[in-house]
Amino acid sequence: MLFTGRLLLATVGLLVSTSGAAFGQSMSDKAVEAEIEFARGLARDWAFVDMAQNVLDNVGKADLSERMNEELSLVRCEVFTNGARATFDPVKRNELLAKAISAYEDYIEENKYATNRPTAEGQLIDLAITYARSIDIALKDAAGDEAEALRQDKIAALTSAVDRTDHLIEEIDELPDDERTPEFATKRLVLLLQKGDIQARLSSSLEDDVTFTQQAKETLEELIFAAGEGTALALRAQMLMGDVYLGDGDSETAREFYKGTIDLVIPMDEESRNDPEGLDWKNLPFDIKQMRFTFVELGIPGVQRTSRTLGEPEVGIEYALFMNNLYRKEGFQLSVLGYDAMLEIAQTFLEAGGYIGGNPAQGDAAWYPTEEALKDANVSKRNRMTAVEFALDLARQVATDASGSQAGVDAGELLARINERPEVELPVDQLLQAAESKAKNEDYEAAIAGYYTALARMDQLAAADRAEFASRTYNKLGNTLRSQGRDLEAAMAFREALLNWADPEYNPDNAKKYNYTIRGFAKESGSATDPAISRLVTESEDFVIRYGEEGSGDEIIFAQGEKELKRGNYEEAIQKYRELKPEDGMYEPAVVRIGQSMLQMKQVREALEHFESYLNEYVKNPTHEPTTPIGEDRRHQSIGKAIYNAGLIEQIIAASKYKKSEGEDASGYEAVVKRLKDFRTDYSDVGSIVLKCQAMLADAYAKLGETAKAEAVVMGMIADEPDASETGRAALDLYQAYKDRRTRLESAAEPDVEAIAAATLDMAKALSISNGITPGVPYNYLRNESLLWLEIDRWQDARGPLEKIVKRFLDDDEVKDKVIKQVIPDLAEALIETGAVAEAKDLLSPYVIGEDAPLGTRTPTILMSRAMMGSIVGSGTNVQTTPGAGGTEEEFDFITSRLDTIENSLTAWTCEWYEAKLAAIYAYYVWGQDNAKKLETAKNLIDDITSFMNGSTEFELVDEGCNLEEVDAQMRRRLGSGTLSSRYKWLYRKTH
Repeated sequence: MLFTGRLLLATVGLLVSTSGAAFGQSMSDKAVEAEIEFARGLARDWAFVDMAQNVLDNVGKADLSERMNEELSLVRCEVFTNGARATFDPVKRNELLAKAISAYEDYIEENKYATNRPTAEGQLIDLAITYARSIDIALKDAAGDEAEALRQDKIAALTSAVDRTDHLIEEIDELPDDERTPEFATKRLVLLLQKGDIQARLSSSLEDDVTFTQQAKETLEELIFAAGEGTALALRAQMLMGDVYLGDGDSETAREFYKGTIDLVIPMDEESRNDPEGLDWKNLPFDIKQMRFTFVELGIPGVQRTSRTLGEPEVGIEYALFMNNLYRKEGFQLSVLGYDAMLEIAQTFLEAGGYIGGNPAQGDAAWYPTEEALKDANVSKRNRMTAVEFALDLARQVATDASGSQAGVDAGELLARINERPEVELPVDQLLQAAESKAKNEDYEAAIAGYYTALARMDQLAAADRAEFASRTYNKLGNTLRSQGRDLEAAMAFREALLNWADPEYNPDNAKKYNYTIRGFAKESGSATDPAISRLVTESEDFVIRYGEEGSGDEIIFAQGEKELKRGNYEEAIQKYRELKPEDGMYEPAVVRIGQSMLQMKQVREALEHFESYLNEYVKNPTHEPTTPIGEDRRHQSIGKAIYNAGLIEQIIAASKYKKSEGEDASGYEAVVKRLKDFRTDYSDVGSIVLKCQAMLADAYAKLGETAKAEAVVMGMIADEPDASETGRAALDLYQAYKDRRTRLESAAEPDVEAIAAATLDMAKALSISNGITPGVPYNYLRNESLLWLEIDRWQDARGPLEKIVKRFLDDDEVKDKVIKQVIPDLAEALIETGAVAEAKDLLSPYVIGEDAPLGTRTPTILMSRAMMGSIVGSGTNVQTTPGAGGTEEEFDFITSRLDTIENSLTAWTCEWYEAKLAAIYAYYVWGQDNAKKLETAKNLIDDITSFMNGSTEFELVDEGCNLEEVDAQMRRRLGSGTLSSRYKWLYRKTH
């Protein structure tokens, strides 16, 4: 058995432990833990998955213990899951969940004996169920090939997960008796529940499935028997059993499972419920009652759906009223499950019809199929309502209590459907609620129709209430029309509210929206000079002055200043802004505009002093504290813009200082960082300047050498606005800052090789970020990126830009020659170094094989040889070979002949000659495995070399040739210091 009982206890439902290990000698355990938690936070809170992986890459370079390395690898998987949970984009969420599943599978396969392998398998099972749920949500809006692809992804994930549950259950079953503790018994039951859940989901995903349906039944039956009737796990299993039978089309059996579970947790019969020898309901603590009620919430939807399917609504109604009356009498709190149950109950009553007698709000409600039955029961008239009215009350309750959730949206949809029934006329407030729900659900045409219907029925309201209702409804109508680009109609809706239904609560908002909507329409349609439109614009400005929350026409004065600013009349703009006083609502925005105007006039120092005065004196003066919500919003916006402009000025000053010092003095950027480091968090709602601030912050961090922080800022910009021009520029600025740093390092009297390599890596990452978000990225940008990756032997990273170049530019006449002669060999080498030798061979063959092939020089030929024959790699005592893709007799003959020709064309006994010679000998050696004559040729060729070296098989002259100063630095690094000579020694032994 591979794992001990202690390890298996960690399998189900536990989080990853993140205890650290030493990071070399310069990083404490706590520092390692902090880095890992930082990576977790990047993924969990910001969905910055790539950045989190970069952080973990840096931690992984440390000298970590075996346990910590295992932990780090598992956290890499967790990062994808956290990123998925942090994003609201369903497509991105599914992509990250799929990556998480793949990462976990790879980890488990590669770490079969790791101490945390059981934990990883347990997390993978939970993840597969989460992925299936996420796909179910996506399937609601998918169709055709997209839907089928999603369904197949779901099936694949669940099929793998069910195998893993079997594996973990088997490991528990194989434990010796003395290790099989009660905790293991519980873990096994939880795994059975997960297994049954997965099998049920698989069954529902496969057409005409029999296998998984039967397996799910068997699994859940085993769980119920093992857990014992009435336990929480057994109750969950019974509910799942109902779902299995329902998915199999057996509604009657499914209903029995739902009913049986409800009857078991809380008997419907009051006498049985309160039996002192039984449940003794009256004397149970409230929290126990609430917990048991949760199972009622869980089971009621199934009872309702099956009863409607079976055409037996009276059964559903019996259980529906049991839940409603118990919930009201006991004062329980509805959970999310309870809201769904209430909506299912409402649907049942809508379909069944009839009447409700009693007081539902007090938990005293009964159903009567006919009015005669209601009268026969002597129910008073004040305690009567139709079943439809009862359903309306339930839907309205959920729409109100669960507002903002999916249940609230579903309740609004139900209200809208009820309104479509010919016998129903909703009160106008419910009509408005239904229309708002349609708008939230992006059914805008239905929402607009709903608003008009509500306005048409305003006579239902008391005269005193109509103005407030109409003003509010026209406001909602205008907002929805604007969202559809129907600006003129929207403006008329806001105008109607102001002209005929003025209401103090909505007047300011309607006035403001009327103003900017009609102005926006005039600009977009080119009708600003049309007399009719011009009159509407003027009228809207009058409404702003009349109903502005600050009680003045300061917005109009401010707008006049804006006109001067846009015309470039900065002094006139300043004069207009200075007409506003501190008591005016637009005073603070005007203060910011004055500083911006000064900056436009090149009064840089004066502008900075102006912004500092506003931020440090005016804002901090308690006598200027805003007293209205709109005032608080304007203060917030103004502070954000003032900070941005002050940061911009400080960046200008820092850049000048940096340039004069030729990059030696970056101290000025510390002020930029101090000013802007919290801007994205504190002022995320101040518009496009957020990105501009982030761009400045990234540049400042880069100039100061804080690369991880700079990258984190740029990755945040990509997550927020990947297509924005500021984002692309920020990535390029980051690249340029790293390039400048490398240039300074290279020009030092004693260049620091490791620091230069680190700067090169930073350059490559930054350029990769920029290229990744730049549409139609130019050839030079991709080529520069590839060369940077190649320079530091990051072969896998280099493949991306190289493959893009070949795909996009091979047929481009301007760069075709470069692509063939430079890029294709580089791509081939990257493919070989990453093990894709067959791809490398297919890429090179048309350009290398054949007398007229364009790439007949040394490097492409050696690469073709490596692609076909494989390579000798490593050095010292660790020389190894990598396999090649093989080839035909003709290809072998051509390559060996070409290698001989190239070798003869080079100056003998030089490093490049030794490399070509080794390639030729190795080619004969590989060919010689199937051809004794060629093997003999390989032996003779290497003997020729040892003969020249006076019989020495240590190949010292190879080292001398490759360590000379005149040898290309890259070749010296690659083949010198005993590397090439050790490969000769290896090949000599193999041929003798």
